[in-house]
Amino acid sequence: MKKTSILIRTRKILGIALEEDQMLLSELHCISLRYRIIRTETFSLSPESDYAAPDQLGTALQEFLRKHHFSAKEVVVGLPAKWLLVKENEVPCVQDESLSQIARLMAEREFSLDMNDLVLDYTSSDNSNSNCHLVVMAALRSRIDPILTALRTAGLKVISVTASSPALPFPEIKSPSVSNYSLYLRPNYAEFLVRNGKGFRFVKHIPYHHPDGQDSGKVPASLIQQLNNFLSLRPDKSDPDRKDTLIVWDAKERTEEFCEALPQHLHRPFNIDRGLELLKRENWQGRNGPENEQYAASISLAILGLQSKPAFIDFLNSKICFEKKTSRKKTLWWSLGTAAALLVTAFFLIGSWYQDKQEIFTLTNTLEEMREDIEAVESLELKVISAQGWYADRPKILDCLRELTLSFPEAGTIWVTSLALREDMRGIITGKSLDEISVLEVTDELKANPVFFNVQMLYLRDTGRSSQEVAFAIDFIYIPNGYHNAWQGRL
Repeated sequence: MKKTSILIRTRKILGIALEEDQMLLSELHCISLRYRIIRTETFSLSPESDYAAPDQLGTALQEFLRKHHFSAKEVVVGLPAKWLLVKENEVPCVQDESLSQIARLMAEREFSLDMNDLVLDYTSSDNSNSNCHLVVMAALRSRIDPILTALRTAGLKVISVTASSPALPFPEIKSPSVSNYSLYLRPNYAEFLVRNGKGFRFVKHIPYHHPDGQDSGKVPASLIQQLNNFLSLRPDKSDPDRKDTLIVWDAKERTEEFCEALPQHLHRPFNIDRGLELLKRENWQGRNGPENEQYAASISLAILGLQSKPAFIDFLNSKICFEKKTSRKKTLWWSLGTAAALLVTAFFLIGSWYQDKQEIFTLTNTLEEMREDIEAVESLELKVISAQGWYADRPKILDCLRELTLSFPEAGTIWVTSLALREDMRGIITGKSLDEISVLEVTDELKANPVFFNVQMLYLRDTGRSSQEVAFAIDFIYIPNGYHNAWQGRL
């Protein structure tokens, strides 16, 4: 039976929706493109570990994650609308690079803060009449950087920083003229979002309070008033009888009576949908889908990271590229610093040149003082070179005669009468001696010399008549030092 291997791709990610005094955490796994909620928790900030103390906050968060068995290391961070600056405008539809420049200019004009103090990004959607709806978002860098430091201290890898409530899912809008509204309710504030068929339009933070200080389940009057004020500033120019959709994300999971009463207080007609039902339409694994709306934002942020699609707003990977501006004062200081550096460099170069000149003068004088000695050495060198040329052509027979001469005693008791030496340096010496002992001593000297080989006594006899002298003949081979290996096989 043939076995078929199935590759199951798994990934896990942590979504964190930030709030003023807490973090909403949701860990999701993605198994073969299906989502599974593993755990959800709320991390409450303390005075000792808040956003102003990133190191302490990171340590406390790391301990909290370990205690509640969170294992994901990648994280998508969502910011509340209260921390965001949002500006929108209609601009001509252009290429992305030009749109980025337009967004940068729009941010510089609309935001009073220095651009170096902000983190920015933009999103856009096409409109009719060849126009484009451009939305620029900004957040204070002094607020974002400590949060990133805390998360890194906790051992997490931040892959995206976006807005929390705009990450919530919304139904498909087929008509560009139809708007979609979302109301993200939290215990003491709400976030109101506007979308149309082409994309995201706006988000607004709406604080509210309950008259008696407690949530009675009724629609707070302060919330209704601010919603109506906002809707009156965004009049609907299309069909006045058409009902748009308002998706309610309710952290308290209020009763159906709340959702039914909400449109009765608004000045514009709406169809109310519950956000939790919309979130449940996602591709979930088994029964581990969302059960309450409290963690809807953090769950949506985790889904955004698992889908590996770029967030519509991402402060960590911004589409706006800023050219750092340098003020005139900084330019002046840079110019002065550069000029000072050039002066110092020139001073050292001149000093080094003067020092080298003095050293050259000293060496020149020393060379003049050594002129006679140098000429004498050069003359001696020429003589040595000439002598070496003469010595290099010296015949080997002279060295052989020298070695033979050194082997004979200085007393004059033995002498050579003839020497026969062939080209292969085989030789025979004949001579006479006053006694046989002198001949034997010379023979031993020749044998002991390392340049003579195969030394043999050919004869040793009396000269006859009445003389006391003896005649001798010695055979030998002369091999100079350095040529022994060449003769090794011929001996």
